[in-house]
Amino acid sequence: MSNSRKKIEILFNENPELLKLVPNPIIYSGSPFISALSQKISALARSSAQDDIYKIVFKKSSSRELMTINNGELKGLFTSTCIEKGKISAVAGLQKIDIDLSQEFMPVLLGISLFESIQNRLTYISTLCADIRNHQIVEEHSRFERISETIVDSFLAVPDLALDKGMRDAYLARTVKNNDDCFEMYISQREQFRALLSSEFAPHSTGFDHYFNSDKGIIHPDQFFERKVLTHPVFSLFERLAAGKICEIIISGNYNDSNIERHRNFLSKAKADLFLLMQRRLEAFDSFTEQQVDRIENDLDLSGHDRKDIEARLECHKEFVQKIKGRVSELLDSKLESFDILLQLTSQDDIDVFLIDGHLLVNAATLKV
Repeated sequence: MSNSRKKIEILFNENPELLKLVPNPIIYSGSPFISALSQKISALARSSAQDDIYKIVFKKSSSRELMTINNGELKGLFTSTCIEKGKISAVAGLQKIDIDLSQEFMPVLLGISLFESIQNRLTYISTLCADIRNHQIVEEHSRFERISETIVDSFLAVPDLALDKGMRDAYLARTVKNNDDCFEMYISQREQFRALLSSEFAPHSTGFDHYFNSDKGIIHPDQFFERKVLTHPVFSLFERLAAGKICEIIISGNYNDSNIERHRNFLSKAKADLFLLMQRRLEAFDSFTEQQVDRIENDLDLSGHDRKDIEARLECHKEFVQKIKGRVSELLDSKLESFDILLQLTSQDDIDVFLIDGHLLVNAATLKV
């Protein structure tokens, strides 16, 4: 959210009084989304006798600070009279905006807000098509690229889908079908991933920069894990599956906790399956650490030179293990963060959405994004 935070700071520096209105701005949306909202308002604009909405129109150069009524049944409400230094300086008018609220005006605001809030957490979407692995099976290239392109297109179309229900239904059907195809490819690659992990010699413990001789030649367990296991295309399909599920939730507009949890649990199970396949090898790296620590502490036959050599190798091994575990977390855990953001957003009792001079701001006292 660093880019959004910077934009919020600029907006507040230009309009310092906004802090009173929006004390805790946590989401910023610029012109592309507000443009979509403006089109929505224009499309829905028509006369209505109920639920009238007005905007305050100030005279040019007026203070824009409204008078508060202190007495009577309207106590606490603003009048449309502008006050400056305790005196009436100008009169503001109320201009009616004809919008039919039955056309889901507020869900549009929520959808745009949610989309903006997770956009930066799904940065990998913008590079999906360029991320096709070199060792991907040739026959699957077209399907893989089509899945990627569909996710990209659906994600980028989210603001426009708020304007046209028919278009939204078509994109939702397309996204659901795409997710099904992606899951089918994921299952295929998961089985190939399983075969890969079983293809190399797997001793009880393995260490960084250690090797074994086998009938297949020299095997480096650390290089095998880093260069073959962690670059397997199953992870590319997992991230596309996660991105596709997020798109499905946003396009559908169904932000119920049960719906978000259902999709999240689906991805959590897939993540658990992949981790379970790698668990034996990850535990083997940890086992090697324990063995070397025990050897350094308890092997009295080690010379000082040998002990220092083992300690140096052990430090390299620990750094390697930390690096690959971080990579595993990046490939699996980080892809579920967007579901947590959606759950956090939709669990709020109150979320205030403001449209201010072509900018959309969301304020919530307890929400952290």
